[in-house]
Amino acid sequence: MPPAFKKAAAARLAARGGLIVIMLALWAAERPGAALGMLAAVSILEAFWILNPSTRFFGPIITQLPAGRGGVLVTIDDGPTPETTTAMLEELDAQQVKAVFFLIGEKARRWPELVREIQRRGHEIGNHTEHHPAKRFWRLMPGETWREIAQCQETLQEITGTRPRWFRAPAGHFQSFTHPALDSLDLRLMGWSCRGYDGTDADVNRVCKRIENRLKPGCIVLLHESRPSSVELLRRVLGTIREHGLKPAPPGALPG
Repeated sequence: MPPAFKKAAAARLAARGGLIVIMLALWAAERPGAALGMLAAVSILEAFWILNPSTRFFGPIITQLPAGRGGVLVTIDDGPTPETTTAMLEELDAQQVKAVFFLIGEKARRWPELVREIQRRGHEIGNHTEHHPAKRFWRLMPGETWREIAQCQETLQEITGTRPRWFRAPAGHFQSFTHPALDSLDLRLMGWSCRGYDGTDADVNRVCKRIENRLKPGCIVLLHESRPSSVELLRRVLGTIREHGLKPAPPGALPG
């Protein structure tokens, strides 16, 4: 871990420790109500910040294309996988659309030829952690946070020869140690502004309707692969974008 990350992580750990000291002092002063109230308030705020994938409390995040760029950026998480990656690439080619694929490091190492094919077809590749610990990424300590992001960065660079410039947290649940790691690896955090919950809902009609209701110029659409409905949903979403008079934006529309 680089010194800059260690220093930033230590500062955040110290802040947490300071809150604990204050709560213990309140308890020792026989003010348990104040201590418990502070604990509840901190817990509620931290849960809101962690579970809100658009929060800027921990640092900058892009959820929209820059003003004036227009179009709709398609992003695809959780690949690569033999069951869907190639078919999704064919669909994107057929509709002349370029997307951002946020790839999981351990999957990329298993199927490096798919990673290279994504790159060869002109799509951008982003970092989606090494193991995709979606249920616990929000509570990882500094060392494991660093390893998840840095190992994926190394994996993708070894395969493609290019360092990804964008990171997306598993399920969008980043935390206070995420941005120090991103800063040290020259990565930026990308969220989304339009999603249909295809990660948990296999009904293409429902998912597509949710996305349609939020479509507008400049939005970033979140889709997933590795699901049985992934290819059909991609086809439907691309059609819906055009039906609304919008155009899919290339990754080049992102800030440099």
